[in-house]
Amino acid sequence: MFDFVHVFVLSFSFSGTIDTLTLLRMIESFAMIVFIGGYFFLRWIIDERTPLLLREPFTKKKEMKMYFVVFLLFCLTGFLQLYVRAEFLTNGSMINDELWSMMGLLAFTTIIGMVAWIRPLIIGMFILTVSRFSNRSLSFTMMSLFLLTFPLSSHAFVYGMVFTQFFHLLGTAVWVGGLVGLVLYSFFLGESIQKLHYLHDLLTYFSVIALIMFVIISFTGLIMSFSYVGSWEGLTSSSYGDILLWKILLSFIIVIIAAFHRFIWFPKLKKAVRFSDKKKSIKQLIWTVRLELIVITIVVVLAGVLSATSPPSSPQGPDLLPNQHNHR
Repeated sequence: MFDFVHVFVLSFSFSGTIDTLTLLRMIESFAMIVFIGGYFFLRWIIDERTPLLLREPFTKKKEMKMYFVVFLLFCLTGFLQLYVRAEFLTNGSMINDELWSMMGLLAFTTIIGMVAWIRPLIIGMFILTVSRFSNRSLSFTMMSLFLLTFPLSSHAFVYGMVFTQFFHLLGTAVWVGGLVGLVLYSFFLGESIQKLHYLHDLLTYFSVIALIMFVIISFTGLIMSFSYVGSWEGLTSSSYGDILLWKILLSFIIVIIAAFHRFIWFPKLKKAVRFSDKKKSIKQLIWTVRLELIVITIVVVLAGVLSATSPPSSPQGPDLLPNQHNHR
């Protein structure tokens, strides 16, 4: 019997397919962060009990639109994930029945194929849940199931790092989502003293959460790096290692920026008494947050590339990992 799964794995050696799939991985990484980070910021940091005046511009209607856009995006990327792989395996086109049959086969016989339609299904159920109920436990469970599809369809599954990557991704999404939310909120301060004080409270509260998330991200990142790279040679003489080194370097830059927040801008903000001084200090702090967000965005892009690049060490041999090809 023809081994479709084996051919499916070997198909990642095709460079054009890898480029397309890498792009899709990066898009899905950003969409995942928007979905989970946005949910956490809007439901756990700002909180539903916050007065509507202070919540502006984060209305319930806009929140639901965000979820719906993410849903449509994962429908599109899921379809393309299946189409690109099936097209390569069959050399077919949209009007080719063999291609559509292969897409169906991949969708129900491979993990990556099943994930392609399970993700939008979970998001759709999530949207129905949050629009009708206010049960945090239920929505958090569905969000966790969605997030779990990422390590299950990546290197983490092969290396036994599913839950390690799960917490790594969760920490990243919460951290980045919080930063994006704070930056967006800063554009709508106006001359409102209440909003200024509220943003101050949000910054203080989120700084504690960000520190916890950074510890989680660093710890899980180190564990996965040691597992995937395996040796110093693997770090310095492979494409995976090169990208990982850039990611580590940018992470150090983020640490420096975060240290400025903690030890320079926050003390300065606390000392400000007048409204004008406090607003000026918050603006300065937000500008460094924006810089931090830019660096994190680059890190997320690199993470997307890493997810589509084979690690130098393989616990199960060179032909069993997605995207496996020679990086030496």
